[in-house]
Amino acid sequence: MMKDISSKQVETSTTVAASPVIESKVHSSVWVRVLCIFLSVLCIVLAVIGIILPGIPTIDFLLLAAFFASKGSTRLHRWLHQHRIFGPMLREWGNVRTIPRKRKVLITISMSIAAVIIYFSSLHLHLRICLMVVLALVLIWIWRRPEQAS
Repeated sequence: MMKDISSKQVETSTTVAASPVIESKVHSSVWVRVLCIFLSVLCIVLAVIGIILPGIPTIDFLLLAAFFASKGSTRLHRWLHQHRIFGPMLREWGNVRTIPRKRKVLITISMSIAAVIIYFSSLHLHLRICLMVVLALVLIWIWRRPEQAS
C-alpha cells in the first residue's frame, strides 16, 4: 500500500516538474466548482471547434477554459496546461502575456464575422447591441495587449 502511494507521488511530481503549471485555487463551494467545470469543458469544446473551423477564436475559449478550470478542478487545470496542443498556447500567454500580431488579426477577422452574423440575426435589438458592445470591448482589449518582439 505504501509503495503504491509513493510511486504515484513520484509519477505526479515528475510529470509536473517536466512542464510547469500555474497554480489553481479551487473554489470552496461545490456548486460553483461544478458550474466552473461545466463552463471549462464547454469552452474546451468551443476551442476545439475553433481549431477546426476558421472564424472561431481558439485562444479566447482556451483562456476562458483555463480560468474556469482553475476555479473548478485542479486536475482539469493541470491537464489543460500539460496538453500537447493547448499547453504551449497557455504557457505562451502565461509567461509573456503577449499576443502576436498575426493572432490579433485572425481574432479581429473572426470577431468581425461574428458581428456581421449577429447584426443580421433575428435576435432582439437590445441583445444584438449588447453583444456588439462586448465584441468591441474585447477587440479593444486585445489590441492594447503588447506584441511579441520579432
